[in-house]
Amino acid sequence: MEKILNYADKRQTAGCVYCGSIEKTAEHLPPKIFLDEPYPLNLVTIKACKRCNESFSIDEEFVACYVEYLNSNGDLTLIKRPKIQRILTKKPSIFNAFKKIEETEVNERLGRVFLKIAQGHALFEQNELKFEDDLFKIRFGKYDELTEQARLELETIPHALILPEVGSRATQRLLTTPIMNVPWITIQDGNYRYLVFDGGVRMVLSESFWSEILWE
Repeated sequence: MEKILNYADKRQTAGCVYCGSIEKTAEHLPPKIFLDEPYPLNLVTIKACKRCNESFSIDEEFVACYVEYLNSNGDLTLIKRPKIQRILTKKPSIFNAFKKIEETEVNERLGRVFLKIAQGHALFEQNELKFEDDLFKIRFGKYDELTEQARLELETIPHALILPEVGSRATQRLLTTPIMNVPWITIQDGNYRYLVFDGGVRMVLSESFWSEILWE
C-alpha cells in the first residue's frame, strides 16, 4: 500500500480512536485476521488503548471465520484462506457453532466489527474522529446477493461534496485524481478493500461480504 503521511491536525490522532483515552497500542486496519501472509507493505495502523484493541479480538476472529464459512458452504476442506482453515481446525467448536448460531448474534458481531474498522478508516484517511454515537446507518450482506443495481451503487465512488481536512490523507489522494473523489483502496487483492467518502465508509471482505457505515 502507498505510504502517505498525515499533515492534518495531530490533536485528532493523539488518543485512542475508539474512546479517546491515552493510547498504548497500534491497531491494524484491517485487523491482520482479514489478511494472509506475507502481509502487504505499509499496513495501516492507528492509535488505540489496550482495552479497546483487545476487546474486539474475539469478534474479529468470529467475522473472519464466518465469512469463509459462508464462502465454503460449511465445508472446512473448501476454505481457501490457510489462516482461517488453521483456526477452525484447531478450534472446531467455532466451526460447529456456525451451524446453529442465531442470526441476531451474527448481525450484532458483524456490526460491531464493521463499525470499529470504519472508525479507524475515517480517522486514518480524513483525520476525523467518529464515535458510536455518530452512527447514522449500518448495512452489510453477502456480495453475491446484491442486485446488479445495488452492486453498481456500492462500487460507484461518490463525488466529494465537502473537502476533507487540509493535510489529511484523503485530501492528498484527491489531488492525485482527475475527478473529485477518493478511489477504492485495496489492501490485499481478494481479501480486503475499502472506500472512505463524505460521511461514510464501505468495505469488502474476501470479495464476498460488503458493508457500508454512514455517519450523522
